[in-house]
Amino acid sequence: MRIKMIKALAFLALALPLASCNGGTGNNSSNSNTGGGNEPTYVMPDKFENIELTVWDSISGLDGTAYSAMIDQFNTEYIGQIYVRRVGNPTDTSYYNNVEMALAMGNGPDVVETGNDIMAQWGYQGNILANCEPIFEAIGKPIDESDFDANILESATWSDELISVPMGMHGTVLFINDTLWNQYFPNTPMPTTWTRDLVKQYASKIYELSDGKVYGLPMSSQFPGNTYGQFDAFYQNGGHFTTTPDNYDVGFNSQEGIKGIQAFTDIIFNRNNEWGGASNLLGNDADLNYFNSQQALFCVDGTWCLPNINTAVETQHFEWHAAPVSGLYALDADAEYANSMLVQSHNLGITQQCAADNDKACAAAVFIDWMTRNCLDYCEAGHIAARKSVRESAEYQALPHHDEFGDSANYVLNESNPAVLFMQGEYSAAMSDVMNAGTNDEATVRGTLNEYEQTAQEKIEAWLASY
Repeated sequence: MRIKMIKALAFLALALPLASCNGGTGNNSSNSNTGGGNEPTYVMPDKFENIELTVWDSISGLDGTAYSAMIDQFNTEYIGQIYVRRVGNPTDTSYYNNVEMALAMGNGPDVVETGNDIMAQWGYQGNILANCEPIFEAIGKPIDESDFDANILESATWSDELISVPMGMHGTVLFINDTLWNQYFPNTPMPTTWTRDLVKQYASKIYELSDGKVYGLPMSSQFPGNTYGQFDAFYQNGGHFTTTPDNYDVGFNSQEGIKGIQAFTDIIFNRNNEWGGASNLLGNDADLNYFNSQQALFCVDGTWCLPNINTAVETQHFEWHAAPVSGLYALDADAEYANSMLVQSHNLGITQQCAADNDKACAAAVFIDWMTRNCLDYCEAGHIAARKSVRESAEYQALPHHDEFGDSANYVLNESNPAVLFMQGEYSAAMSDVMNAGTNDEATVRGTLNEYEQTAQEKIEAWLASY
């Protein structure tokens, strides 16, 4: 079965070249910011009077509930000045198409939310996102490295322009069942740092000691394994999707790309129960279900699973903690990139349609600034605050388990390059083919990557030509 998720995201960007769009219904529509080469000038109004903004997003579940509550709180604080109307989209598929088509017709949102990789594609299209740096400077809230790590801020730029602002991030972590550990390893101190070899050692051992009743590290070959897991493996073995950050040449067909596939599929194949006995090619969240029912010592899943696990604890009555996935997939534990961890960010951007109106653009910047500074409820659902000031606050540091997510210096966000999604889609497809073949020797992996490198390059060139 070929994994489709990321390929579908990349394909959606092929949907529709956009026309330039202007508009806005704020107090001052004289400003023009249509990407025509003239640097716009913004002035913070003395006061906002009944500015209405529309924000579109595809955030769902507990994240969506927290996101709505944040917007409600903003509206309360800015009553009579700025009102934000949220339009949620139930699926990513409809969302990307809806944003592009609505903006092409001039009746799209003022603020959009999506991942930094999609933002890069929208930035390349030129007529979706504004360069928002002058707008934040106008309101006296510049976006810079004083409050954002360089690696996080870089992911929000395109062609040296700030096109979005990160709000929250999420990645995968290693969940560990403390109750099972104490039951099967009562006289062994819990390691404070989990290397690939240590996880493998205890995953295999608990399967043996429990006579197969408890798995070690079951790993889903579908979500989130087919996104975060395989790309963590890629980055932890030194991979780069582009040959250089500013070009569109496929870079995954490399020795590092081969090692990434081998490191991940070794866990999936679980030869001789060396990773703890679970059958390979598990479905979506099957590994999490094992963990929540106390049938697995380890589980790799998203930070967003905190509420899910805590619900399971209420009936299963077990203790647990999390650890970074740093090094879990690294075949060379001493390499400088071995501790890399992929995180995806939820970014907020101002559309060209909104940027054409001075007062609406400034109101949008005020809203985005507020959202990125007041995201504790959102983080409580399992997200990592993008702003350093939020992460360093006493309220954030009191959130359970957030201190177990790893060092932000090790976070890797996808390169801010519109071609990356195509490359990830084909690398994911190559990974799927290797898993289905049941063998990951170097010759097999190299041959598979050769095929998908060509496919990725063809898709990238077709997409670039459409703009």
